[in-house]
Amino acid sequence: MLKLPSYINVLNPENIPCIGQALQLGTCNEFGRALEVIEDDKSVSAEFVRGCLSLNAGHKEEALCSFRAVIRDPEGHFLAPALSDYITATTREAAKMYGGNEFSKYFQAAVNTPVFTRSHRIVNNTMLSMPPLGEDTFIIVDIGIGTAIQIEKMVACIAREWPWMRHVKVIGIEPYEEMMKIASEKLRLLSAHANGHLSISYKLIEEFAQNLDGSFLRPLLDGKRPHLVNASASMHHMPKADKIKLMKTIREWQPKMFIVNDADSEHDIDLPDLSITLIANVTSFYNELFAYMASGTHDASLLQLYKGFVFLDARNIIAETGDKRIEFHTSAGNWVQYANQAGFKIVKPKSEWIAGIPSEFVRETEDYIVTAYYKRPLTFQLVLET
Repeated sequence: MLKLPSYINVLNPENIPCIGQALQLGTCNEFGRALEVIEDDKSVSAEFVRGCLSLNAGHKEEALCSFRAVIRDPEGHFLAPALSDYITATTREAAKMYGGNEFSKYFQAAVNTPVFTRSHRIVNNTMLSMPPLGEDTFIIVDIGIGTAIQIEKMVACIAREWPWMRHVKVIGIEPYEEMMKIASEKLRLLSAHANGHLSISYKLIEEFAQNLDGSFLRPLLDGKRPHLVNASASMHHMPKADKIKLMKTIREWQPKMFIVNDADSEHDIDLPDLSITLIANVTSFYNELFAYMASGTHDASLLQLYKGFVFLDARNIIAETGDKRIEFHTSAGNWVQYANQAGFKIVKPKSEWIAGIPSEFVRETEDYIVTAYYKRPLTFQLVLET
């Protein structure tokens, strides 16, 4: 593995808060705390701080000169690949404790953390706030169904809260075979053990949603409109053009409700070398996300696993380009713009969406709900209708 120059130590998890605050908020005193770990190359740290000061003063070109002077290690390698190697080694160490596939282990652990469980509850509350009165079949199209954790909770809510409902039809789209197998088994068990008055049927499609022709859904709907298209924590895997294209396709399906629940940070940036803005966004967002996830557990082993899950995302954003880049988080404000471009109407937030969620973790805006808040907005929910 590439030997890391000493200044990469400032990107250790313990020091990420300082970097994020320095780059995003301009508090170079905080950044100085991160640089205390550097002992053998004061010129590098000084140049990095100089870049921060220039950026904070609005002198972008001077800042770029300073950052370009330090984004290569002593052997001439770019910082991004070096950081990639560092994070890969860190996450592999975490994976060894649990064995098996890195991503699936991280995912299974992360979905039980507060950032996911609270978002799931808000999605379910939102669905229940708009009941299809007079109808006995509820159709859900789940984009990025994953391991069907959200669907399980939705079905349980429908069975409990809508006694008139007789059938739930699930159409799930998921590109990853391992996740599909888990989802398929869960849905098989759900359909085999009907929940009281409620029966369940399902169809799973193994494909990236943005690669599907919108017409594939028509024969599955039997001439009906889907009641809910759910895109929770899934569309951040698509760059801007694919997001808008898929949203226009979903608009053609005429869903009665379309929920986007995702990260509120702008990582859909494609600039040469190491973008200052991208590094600032990634370090700030992922530090706060990790702190939020960690706030709900005292299990040191699980914390290490969460760290691995978080670092896999951060590594991909910083180090990869082209087809290898699979993380394209988009800020809530830009999602609103994309929804308008695709022809959707925004459903104004309702108080019942956040029922039972402690007020310190959520915020309301005119267009959407901040579903996870920890010093700054982390995730959001945008609800749309045709």
